[in-house]
Amino acid sequence: MPWWFIGLSSDRDNPLEGWLTSRLEHLEKVLATREWLAAGRFTAGLFLWITAFAAPGERVHAATGAAALLLTSIHMTLLGALLSLSPRPLYGLDEVTCFGTVLDAGQDQQLGGIIMLIVGAVVYLAGGVALVARLVAEPLPADATADRSPTRRYCEMLHLVVSESGDPYEFVDQQLAKHGRTRRIAMTVPKSCLRWR
Repeated sequence: MPWWFIGLSSDRDNPLEGWLTSRLEHLEKVLATREWLAAGRFTAGLFLWITAFAAPGERVHAATGAAALLLTSIHMTLLGALLSLSPRPLYGLDEVTCFGTVLDAGQDQQLGGIIMLIVGAVVYLAGGVALVARLVAEPLPADATADRSPTRRYCEMLHLVVSESGDPYEFVDQQLAKHGRTRRIAMTVPKSCLRWR
């Protein structure tokens, strides 16, 4: 019986106890496999990065994302230092092969700790610094996003208007005026001046 199941059932004659115990022991074995642990770590890391950079325009979100990444960087640094500076292996006693080189448990642990120090901590620190840079950056002016809009670019182009009456202001100009915009009209040509063959 798993340790966390002790005390849940006081009745030894319960017919469901054996079935439930076997199901829970099976679940415990499945969750203890390396694949589930790796998938859980990957999911947690992916969730951390997605939530850290999810809302680029919000300053509060940038602050919480930066704090999360900076704390994770500190965690990676401390764990990497613990693994690489430990005088004895903290986990596992078997030899492993890494890119054709056989390493004992201590060397494997030290290599893993150094990778955590160099790669992991630096990546999380860089993400945190990027979010802090977003946090302290000057906010964009209100019309900065409008400057890149297709409507803004359309209004800045020179237009040749072919008009029924010769009036340069047509339906398009009325719609633009509703949004506070005007277009640049270089020339207006009455439709009667054009002869189609």
